[in-house]
Amino acid sequence: MGLFLRFLYRAYRVITWSTYWTNRRFTAVGQGVFGAVCVALVTAMDVDGAVGYQAVIPLSVVLLIAFFCSLYFRASFEIERKLPRVVTAGQPFNYRVAVKNLTRKTQAGLNLLEDLADPRPTYKEWRDFKLDEDKHVRPFRFTRRNFRSPFKMATVKEGEIPSLRPGERGEVTMELTPLRRGVVRFVAATVARPDPLGIYRALRKQPLPQSLVV
Repeated sequence: MGLFLRFLYRAYRVITWSTYWTNRRFTAVGQGVFGAVCVALVTAMDVDGAVGYQAVIPLSVVLLIAFFCSLYFRASFEIERKLPRVVTAGQPFNYRVAVKNLTRKTQAGLNLLEDLADPRPTYKEWRDFKLDEDKHVRPFRFTRRNFRSPFKMATVKEGEIPSLRPGERGEVTMELTPLRRGVVRFVAATVARPDPLGIYRALRKQPLPQSLVV
């Protein structure tokens, strides 16, 4: 039982990390292209009965071009987050983040992402929660299960950064939804820029620790 739970925990960490990374790195279009590549790879195993293998190479080339384009994002920014003192659990609220362009070029088409502290529990915390959940939920009663992570403190929507000329400062409106009482811990803020194809995003992360009481 212990080995099985450890396997599930490792799978949980891999799946949650993969989902987090994919959502940050790929745009909505990029996720569609990436999914198409995965499907094409599966169908390519049957060369005689499927034509999916014909799509693997062109789709992979598109992804590679998008990836290499993202390597040339070398911009730097000054970021200042303005948070309220206290917020209410379950109530979405808006706050502002000031972003200053420190480069000599105009920066446009950017988005701002918040980096919250990793909400994933330790193995012991996860195991205790799963065992307690199994005691209180009857088998096959899926409607009674709460599929939302009990460890996640908040969700934050992406913000759109206005076009910034060299040395110009702009403000971004961010929306955060606290999920439960406690302390929401911010680790950093990340500026994202999609490649010219609108598939893969380059990220510039800036440490910006801060906390918010819920």
